[in-house]
Amino acid sequence: MGTPITGTFDDVKGHNSDLVRKMLEMAVFVAPDTAPDILTISDASNQLIIPAGYRSLGIMSKDDGATITPSLDVSEVGGYGYGQPVRRDTTARSNQIAFTMLESSRWAFEVYYGIDLSAVKVKASGSNELMWEHPDRPDTKYWRVLCLGRDGQGTRSIYHGEYFGRATLADVAEQTFSETDPLTWAVTLGVDSDTTAGTPQRTFWGGPGLSDAVFTAMGFTRAAA
Repeated sequence: MGTPITGTFDDVKGHNSDLVRKMLEMAVFVAPDTAPDILTISDASNQLIIPAGYRSLGIMSKDDGATITPSLDVSEVGGYGYGQPVRRDTTARSNQIAFTMLESSRWAFEVYYGIDLSAVKVKASGSNELMWEHPDRPDTKYWRVLCLGRDGQGTRSIYHGEYFGRATLADVAEQTFSETDPLTWAVTLGVDSDTTAGTPQRTFWGGPGLSDAVFTAMGFTRAAA
């Protein structure tokens, strides 16, 4: 059970400001659900690895960044004579990912509109024009999504990633043609179970800034070689 903690409040409070993280930079990568599953985000030298087939969606809105919103469904059992539940069971946990893209690119368009634009071409001659038509009832398009952030710089860099192997468009925000604000592509993706991977979500921490001492402070130890 371990050793009791004794001492003054400062001795026992267990605060460590070195473990407070901010994602000072971030990127969102997407790929079709046929792309390779992501099992690691870095190599033995702590360099990042993004598998082939994944594309960055570019600059995100500074105000919004990327928001991952979990939701729990809990079934409660009440007991006769008890004011509080006597049992709780989590019956479902779901996630939604929301972000606002600032770059107008094919990949932003595909995520926002939920359609495949790989066959769309610029006009051969006459004008610099793109055009595509929207289906009356778009098909459900699934994506693999990696939200990747960095805290620190250089050898102190710490990377945090949240990976979802099967996500699809759940909602889109309005677009505004404005003199003062940029054109944006704001979406919410719903996360489904990935039966191939066996998990709906993977969480990653990595980077040269994560030493063994930092891992110990976080409550983890390194596996035996």
